Amino acid sequence: MNSAAADVPSVRVPLRLGRLDVVIDVDLDQHELRRRQRDGCRPLLNLDLLNVLVAMPHAATVSKEAMSDFDWRLLMIGARSGAVEISTAHGAAGAIRRASPPLSVRHVTVAAARWRDGLSVASRFAPYGSRELILDRLPADDVELRLEAGYLGIGISVRGDSVDQTPSRVIEPAPFAPARYTGASWLFAERLLAQQATIDA
Repeated sequence: MNSAAADVPSVRVPLRLGRLDVVIDVDLDQHELRRRQRDGCRPLLNLDLLNVLVAMPHAATVSKEAMSDFDWRLLMIGARSGAVEISTAHGAAGAIRRASPPLSVRHVTVAAARWRDGLSVASRFAPYGSRELILDRLPADDVELRLEAGYLGIGISVRGDSVDQTPSRVIEPAPFAPARYTGASWLFAERLLAQQATIDA
């Protein structure tokens, strides 16, 4: 992402997955959000297009000859949505990626009454960020919970008797270190943006 460190505001995005509450902490790319607002760009929800864009350098021209016909058609779609600029220099066509992921996921928190349900939902977010499960209380025999959570890299916190009480951490979440940013990761960010009208510049 292209934001300067001083220009990375964070917001919490609430989601409901079945009966479980999920909160996703994200860092916004204000530069990209302002660009999209200025140019009237919509969220990019085409995974094939995002797979092409994530492999392109930002703000640098890639010649049409370097692309397959299929990828070039995708870039033409991207040009209509403001993600790509098509250029022509000396009679040769090229494409410039203007879009960047609008946000990055920092942490995912799942609140659940039953730990198996919570771990199942938290596991879905493994490609996107660090994860934590919040329970009202630990089970009487918590060995299996600790083993599974530790294996999955999911942190465990316990809320306690009071709703206002700050949850106490029982197991630390594993640090999130993606091997590389993917089209699927970018698509997840775009879907969060599309679902949340409160995320804007």
